[in-house]
Amino acid sequence: MKNLKIRSKILATFGIVLLLTAIIGVASIASASILGSTAENYVEISIPATNNLLHARRTIRHFQVSILESTAVMTDAELNEVIETMNSDREEFFAYLDAFLELDPQFEGEVTEIRTIMNQAATVREKIITEAKKCTLEGNAEAYSIYENEYLPLLNQVTAILENLTNELADTIEARHTDAVATKNFVYILIIAIIAFIVMTVLIISTVLSNAIVKPVKEIEAAMTNISNGNLSAADDDIKYRSKDELGSLAHAARKVIRFFEHVLPDISLACQNFGNGNFNCATEHPEWYVGDTKVILENLEFVRDNLSDTLVQVNQASEQVLS
Repeated sequence: MKNLKIRSKILATFGIVLLLTAIIGVASIASASILGSTAENYVEISIPATNNLLHARRTIRHFQVSILESTAVMTDAELNEVIETMNSDREEFFAYLDAFLELDPQFEGEVTEIRTIMNQAATVREKIITEAKKCTLEGNAEAYSIYENEYLPLLNQVTAILENLTNELADTIEARHTDAVATKNFVYILIIAIIAFIVMTVLIISTVLSNAIVKPVKEIEAAMTNISNGNLSAADDDIKYRSKDELGSLAHAARKVIRFFEHVLPDISLACQNFGNGNFNCATEHPEWYVGDTKVILENLEFVRDNLSDTLVQVNQASEQVLS
């Protein structure tokens, strides 16, 4: 990241923050979806399934009462009315059972077992009705005996299965609720962890980005301060930043300025010293550093050297003529 342009660094940082924010958004949506699915499951499956099961248990009790009534009727009209009620209760019972199974197919085995037992009970029920149709005390007694010895045990089996189903359904609902709560807590913890990670990441990136910008600027500032105070050697030691970004280019330019002064100023000083000692047969040691507008400095030094040399030659010649 050091060699990236400053604009690219800022854009990369912004991109990372956006990415992490998007992750939070996805996690939040997932959490809302899970909670919504749990609520929907409870409203559309758990409650209706429980109601259907309770209605089935209630209907089987009504069915049992109707069968029992058939063993005490004394007329065909009464028996037909009881049979009609039994058929209605039976249809209602299987309707509730089918609705329950459609909502919660995992209990298909228990429902199949109930159907098998109810089919067996239907055969026994026909025997009860056959005896009840006699409309005699003996027939009713025989019908009750069949009810008590053959039909009631089958109904008790169905009742026991329904009761077990109710308990299993309650356990299933509780397990689903527990899983939903665990998932919700996990998602909440995940979101908190992501937020904490984002905060830490942003802090780290901000610190790194700040140092990447501030540190070279301070180095260049210190170097320029030393240059303004004439401390070229100290300025040369100040700038250590090297990179391919804009600040790296600025630091490189500042180093070139320092190198320029380190070569040109001593060169000018040495030229002035030679001129003072009367040595005009000299040249600058680093003419390659006089570039751009600074070429004028080199040209003026050479002009001064040549003109002073010519002037001194003329003075010497005049002196010799006067002496002669």
